[in-house]
Amino acid sequence: MRKFNTKGIIFLGILTAISIVLRFAIIYLTGSLRISFINIPIILASLWFGPIAGMAVGFASDFIGASITVGWNPLLAITPVLFGLLPSLLKLVFLKKVNFWKILIIILITNIIGTMIWSTYALSVMFGTEYFALLAIRIPLYIGIATLESICIYYISVSGLDKLIFYRQKWWQK
Repeated sequence: MRKFNTKGIIFLGILTAISIVLRFAIIYLTGSLRISFINIPIILASLWFGPIAGMAVGFASDFIGASITVGWNPLLAITPVLFGLLPSLLKLVFLKKVNFWKILIIILITNIIGTMIWSTYALSVMFGTEYFALLAIRIPLYIGIATLESICIYYISVSGLDKLIFYRQKWWQK
């Protein structure tokens, strides 16, 4: 297991804070449909720092952000943890070199497992609605959101920001 130094922990805290701030820019369409980009910092933490850091950022941002806004729900808390875990694991398979289509595949798979399958299940349990009816409504919206998240993550990756952050190899570790 990696040990993070103070700089690394602070940077993960910044990504957590960005995710929490993005929670206040959510557009609720219905109780089970929303447009948000709170997963972008979680995905970046996963891609840049690994699955443990990504899951920590996902859990912390969900726990703090949901506690401030709508109330924390442990059933829904699994989704941001999945968003912290899956991109790092999928990166090993798909992302040898930064490419928009490969990033899109990673983000789509993450959204399918995290948002479309798990969150839809959690919301169907919470609201007592039919799973497949809710899933049919959520699929087109979250494919669009996954595409927009992929565009943002791709341009952050090719902008050189990750190279600026990682100007020294693994500066965040002891």
